[in-house]
Amino acid sequence: MRKCAIWGIFCLVIFYPLLIFAVFPDKVIEDAKSAVVALYADEDLNYLRGSGFFIDSSGAVITAKHVVRNYPKLWALLYDGRKLELTPARFQENDDLALILPKISGSETSIFPFLKLGDINNLTIGKPVMAVGNSVNSLWQVLYGNIENLYIKIITENDMIFTVIEFNITIPKGFSGSPLVDENGEVLGINIANAKASSNHNLSYAISLVEIKLFTKEFYKKSPELIKKF
Repeated sequence: MRKCAIWGIFCLVIFYPLLIFAVFPDKVIEDAKSAVVALYADEDLNYLRGSGFFIDSSGAVITAKHVVRNYPKLWALLYDGRKLELTPARFQENDDLALILPKISGSETSIFPFLKLGDINNLTIGKPVMAVGNSVNSLWQVLYGNIENLYIKIITENDMIFTVIEFNITIPKGFSGSPLVDENGEVLGINIANAKASSNHNLSYAISLVEIKLFTKEFYKKSPELIKKF
C-alpha cells in the first residue's frame, strides 16, 4: 500500500505539468507569444525593464506600472523581431497598471497581434493558466500552473495594497507586466510579482481581470479614436 502511494505521488509530480501543458493548444501558445513584447529602457535593447502585451491592433500595450514608471519612453522588442518606440499614456494609481502607445508616423499602417481580455466568470480556483513573458535568460518563456486564490490582498515593498490573483508559478524577474492566459488564449490577469523567497511557496501574483477591464474601459472612453481597433 505504501509503495502504491509513493508511486502515485511520483507520477503526479512527473506528469502533472505535462497534463497542464496539454490543455494549451500550440496555436494558443504561439498567438500569445506574438502579442507579448519585451520592454527595454534603451534603444539598443540592453536594459530589460519587463514585459507587456498588445491589447488592440493599433499597438496599445498594457503592462505593470512599476515597469514603466519614471521612463518617458521605452522600446519594445516584438516576437517577429521588430523594434517599436513607446510612450506611456495612462497610469492607474490604485493598481499596478499602465498603458503605453507606439510612436508611429502618419504614413505607417501597422496592425499588431493582440490578446483579448477574458470572461470574468472564468476566474475560478484550480483553473489552468499560462504565463508568457521575458527574463534576462529567456525571451518569450512559457510557464504553466493553476489559479490558487482569487481576490487576495498583498502589500508591496512601497506599502501599496493590491487585490490580486494568486497562482502556483514562480515568475522570474522580467515577467512583470506579462499576461496570465487561459486555455482559450484570453487574458485573466497581468503578472506583477512572486512570493518572497522566504515564504517557501512557489506562488506569484497578477492584477485581476476585473481591474484590467475597468482600467482599459476608462482609457478607451478618453481615447475614442482607438475603440474601432479594439
